[in-house]
Amino acid sequence: MAHFVRGNTKEISDSLSKPATYKVLYWPIAANGATTRDLLELGGVQWEDLSPSFTGWQEEKLETPFHVLPVLYIKTEDGKDLVLSEAMVVEQFLAKKFNLLGDNDYEEQLIRAFHSSSAHLQSYFAQSVTWCSPEVKEGNLAQFLTGNLKTFIDTHEKHLADNGNNGHYVGNR
Repeated sequence: MAHFVRGNTKEISDSLSKPATYKVLYWPIAANGATTRDLLELGGVQWEDLSPSFTGWQEEKLETPFHVLPVLYIKTEDGKDLVLSEAMVVEQFLAKKFNLLGDNDYEEQLIRAFHSSSAHLQSYFAQSVTWCSPEVKEGNLAQFLTGNLKTFIDTHEKHLADNGNNGHYVGNR
């Protein structure tokens, strides 16, 4: 199983501040792993896209920290092999690494809040529409579109307007 590196966290943190190469383990679809891939491209770093095998996934998932995807494998410049797991953690790590989380602690928390809100909407959609029984899917989708999604859009449009309608939630990020 891929374990998180333990030990001198200051040394590990110092290693992470240096150039590294990355590998993303995720299905070849645009879902929870898509933002990670986008961030790596935006960061202009060397990375590799890995896909698990559909037939061997039941065994392969035992090699991941939480038996779920995505997983980010990091090879630091000084040779450390590190692992991060869980989409939100990986995304926020990369956003911070590529200076996308604001200019101060408060801006960082605001950006994290908007990210969390988006992740919550995605999770709600998956639970209420994607993974529901066929007999309630149509009603759940209608409720999602007219209720949850509409509220999300209205709320987020207000936050974007509060930031000058520049296409960002906080400053220029």
